[in-house]
Amino acid sequence: AMLKVFPGPLFSALIGVVASPSTSCEVYEVCNLLWACVHYQKAALRHQEHAAGSSCCPLVETSDAITFLVKAYFAQKQLDDIKTSVLLSAFTSIAALLPNSNEKRVLMKDLRHALRRRLRELNELQRQMVFGPKWTSNASYAQR
Repeated sequence: AMLKVFPGPLFSALIGVVASPSTSCEVYEVCNLLWACVHYQKAALRHQEHAAGSSCCPLVETSDAITFLVKAYFAQKQLDDIKTSVLLSAFTSIAALLPNSNEKRVLMKDLRHALRRRLRELNELQRQMVFGPKWTSNASYAQR
């Protein structure tokens, strides 16, 4: 309900602050912002469906800023130094927010590899979400 109170430009402003070179945020803080953007987008799309709404994505104008932010905080970091729960949240948020592109594919592949190294920390549902429904056991993915 809180997300309906704040308009999209608030997220644009927050992303701009976090993406600023003078700002120092922790990776989990960036991940929390990405998660909030996903939930705002879902709520806004539901609202548009009920109204005579357009098919426009509510955060489309911030797509470049989100891509920049993700690259700055995840593509250039040592993914092995980031907590598993933060990586998993980043994986799902990035999958939902970023438009399909080569940059997204590379980043998702890197996140997937980092998560694969931590299979023991993931439960069954999380493993299926990251690696797909056909994964069979820890051993089969550890060998790939």
